[in-house]
Amino acid sequence: MKLYKASLISIVLSFSLMTGCEDSNVIECAKKWVLYNFQNVSIGFNNGGMAVVSNSLNNGSPTTFLYKDTIVGDFEMIIEYEDLFYNAPGLGFRVSLTGNALNQGNGNYFSAQIGTTLYPGLPQVLHMGAFIDSLGNSPSASNGNAIPATNTSGELRFRRFGSTVEVISKTGTTVAIYTKTFYTSPIVFGITYGSNFPGTPQYTSSIRITNFRYFQNSTLVDGDAFDCNSLQ
Repeated sequence: MKLYKASLISIVLSFSLMTGCEDSNVIECAKKWVLYNFQNVSIGFNNGGMAVVSNSLNNGSPTTFLYKDTIVGDFEMIIEYEDLFYNAPGLGFRVSLTGNALNQGNGNYFSAQIGTTLYPGLPQVLHMGAFIDSLGNSPSASNGNAIPATNTSGELRFRRFGSTVEVISKTGTTVAIYTKTFYTSPIVFGITYGSNFPGTPQYTSSIRITNFRYFQNSTLVDGDAFDCNSLQ
C-alpha cells in the first residue's frame, strides 16, 4: 500500500496529548478507523480535531489511520486539516489521503498529499500534490501534479465517477488537481502521517485533522469531527 504522512504544533500548548489514545479523559465513540503501523506519534482529541504530533525518528514508515469500511461505486472523500507545522530545514514528511483498489495488485493508488517530500527531486519546501497510478510507480511529475502550498490549513479530497478519479489537494485558494481513468474496483483508504528526521525534541512536526466526510453520489454516509476517540 502506498500510504504516507502528516504534521501540527499549536495544539501542544492548547490541549492535552496522549500516546496511543489511552487517556481516560478522552470520550470514546464509534470506531471508524484502525490505527495501523503505529510509529512514534502522539495522538489527541479535543475541541473537534485529532492532533497528531511527532518528534522522534519514524524510520521511514508512516502511521496510518485506515478507514474500516471498503468503498464501492461512485464516491467522494474529504479530509480537512489545519495548523500544519514543521520546524526543521529539510525535514521530510508527508500527510496523505490515499485509496488503493482491491484485487488489482499492490501498486495501484490515488493520493492527495501535502508535505516537503512528495517525490524525489522536488524541492524540500512545502508542496501539495495529487497523484494517481495503476502500474506500481511512486508519486512523480509523470503521474500527478505538485505545486507549492500557500497555507497550513486545507483539505485533501478525491472522488470517483464510474472509472474516472479526480484527486484534489487544496490550501487557501491554491489547488492541485489530477484526473485519470482508474479501477472501478472496491477501494480501501486511509490517512497517513510520517516523518523522517533526527529523533530529538527540537525537530517536531504536527497537524490537526478537523473533519472527515464520505459521500456516495450526493448522500453523506459517514463523517468524523474527531471530537472523540474514533480509533480502534
